[in-house]
Amino acid sequence: NVRTIGFDFGFTPKSMSKMVPEENSYRSDKALGQLIEEFPNRVVLGCLFSGVQTPYLKPLGTDANPPLFSDVYVFDSTDFRYPEASSYPIINFMDNQFIGRMGSFSFLPYNKSDDVKRWSTLWYPSGGKSHAYNLLGGKQRFLKLELSLQKKELIEALNKSQLELDELNPVITNFQHRLEEQRDNPIMRPLIEAQIESRVEDRNLLFNTISEIERRIAFLERLNSSAETEIVEANKSLQLVYSNSGEGFMKGQLVDTLPNSVPLERDEPIFTLAVETLLAYYGISSEQVEVSNDSLKIFSLDGDLLINAPMSDGQWLEVNYFSRWKESKEIETLLREARE
Repeated sequence: NVRTIGFDFGFTPKSMSKMVPEENSYRSDKALGQLIEEFPNRVVLGCLFSGVQTPYLKPLGTDANPPLFSDVYVFDSTDFRYPEASSYPIINFMDNQFIGRMGSFSFLPYNKSDDVKRWSTLWYPSGGKSHAYNLLGGKQRFLKLELSLQKKELIEALNKSQLELDELNPVITNFQHRLEEQRDNPIMRPLIEAQIESRVEDRNLLFNTISEIERRIAFLERLNSSAETEIVEANKSLQLVYSNSGEGFMKGQLVDTLPNSVPLERDEPIFTLAVETLLAYYGISSEQVEVSNDSLKIFSLDGDLLINAPMSDGQWLEVNYFSRWKESKEIETLLREARE
């Protein structure tokens, strides 16, 4: 049994090939999203501070460059950064919580002296509205396609129900003929009447099912042909609503499928892929992480210290390829400072 999986590549809108039909891309993303829904705390998606803005964040003008304190980045409420990341339907919002852990696999230069990657960031400050816009932007993009796929599924269900009805009608007719033949038989008549009554109940249920499916198909057709949508901020939430009115829907009404409303603000750091995967392995979250200017500490749910990683400039870890982290002797510290 695998405790956690981390993907060190990005399933992002920018990485989606335009040569692949949109429905195919959606289905593969949906399948990955269903895996994450089943194991929400055990799958970690890769993201990257590529400088490439996720298309759904254009209304915010969010910067996709890495927020590095060593580059004089100052963390405040006016400059939230957000990486190139997965969107809906890979990530989601269900049961009042965001679904889809992510960690950055950006390997950035720092104190570079040769081609060996000697330093790595451990975390990035993040927050604001970007995650909400990224998620609902994907939902808005695929809404029409989802409606079309739902219509296909309903048509299949309609055909199946109609076939059951076509098979049931002759059965009822045959029982009615037998009832006529046995009308003077006091033993058989009640048995046949019970069979007819049971089959008629089944038929009525099928009539109701078919009627409801046909109503739903007609509604989806109206939505797909005439409904327009927009993303709005309201009551500390981001909402996907209809931007016009029509039969069965009104301007300002939440769209009929989920997710249609998510919390506007999300105040959580973004860890590197290795750190986030480690958190997933231990079954913990950012709440069990303590960050200071010179260390990143990870605690268990019981409060025990699991990891104490030294950092420079509030984010950077010197990669210990050949040894464990340890207290450096004074001479080692002086030599390191001299090299730097």
